[in-house]
Amino acid sequence: MSSFFSKYSFLVIWISVIVIVGALFVLVVQPNLHFGSTQPTTPVPASTAPAVVVPPSPSVTLTIEKSATGNKLFVQWENLPGNTTALNIFRGLRNSTSGWSLWKTVTLTADELADGNTLIDLGKTNLAGYSFYVEAVNGNASGTNENDGTGSNPTVLWTSSVTDPAVTTSTPPVAPGTQTSSSTPSSTPPDSTTPPPVPTSTPTSTGQSNNPPPPPPPTPSGTPFYNPQVQIEGYGQAQTNNFWVQHVDQKIQIGWQNLPPTTTSVVILRAQNQDGPWAVVLTQENPGVNGAYSIQVVDDTLGIPYFYEMNAVAGSSTIATYGPVYLPGN
Repeated sequence: MSSFFSKYSFLVIWISVIVIVGALFVLVVQPNLHFGSTQPTTPVPASTAPAVVVPPSPSVTLTIEKSATGNKLFVQWENLPGNTTALNIFRGLRNSTSGWSLWKTVTLTADELADGNTLIDLGKTNLAGYSFYVEAVNGNASGTNENDGTGSNPTVLWTSSVTDPAVTTSTPPVAPGTQTSSSTPSSTPPDSTTPPPVPTSTPTSTGQSNNPPPPPPPTPSGTPFYNPQVQIEGYGQAQTNNFWVQHVDQKIQIGWQNLPPTTTSVVILRAQNQDGPWAVVLTQENPGVNGAYSIQVVDDTLGIPYFYEMNAVAGSSTIATYGPVYLPGN
């Protein structure tokens, strides 16, 4: 054995040196290859951009309450625009294309805009066959004619989609703290002669539809018809004659315009024959001479045809006669 070591001692020493150098490399150099940077990592700050807040959308729902003592229309609204002063409710017959008419106006106060409701008495009417849409407006239409300078056109702030009221036999719940409108609508709504266009699509139960619903028609224009509460009940075509008579919402409308400047009153007469005998229907003092004026008469003669005539009077003298105008039975 000693002879072997003596013969190969140089080789043994060389191998030992290689083993020692390799061990030092493993112990010193290789661990340093895994050391990362000693510099601390600075975290990236999160975005501080403010979140976009989307205001809730306005909404109005219509529900008919049916009962043995009479029906009511329950109108409930939420999130109306901040400067809303009134809700205009338009209605029209379904499956027709001749237009809409303003049916009711609900006056609102600032504390009723977020959440409120009102009840409209319908009597025995169930509003079958009618569709509705609602406009939130700023301002109102006041006065008794369209040219006397006392009226104003409201600014439309929001318009609902066309809808048909839901029907229930129980009273819808009123949310705690809800303000109720103090407007007092008429007990029985008049029949409308201006129905709406047919909607082209019907939303499904999940709120989706194949086609988007059509937008409601523009605000009606023409000669407005007012009720005793100075609310517009409908619109008629602009008149070109000085004197006219027509049927409007189961009433007889008698109108005039551009009378002689000295007119102090008008006398309306009618007869079943063009040559008389004539009977006085009404006398209107201070009828106005510049703008278009009208008055509606309710009696039991809607089904009887008549000829109508109007005398413009200054003091005790007749200064102009208009007509006769024929009105067939309704």
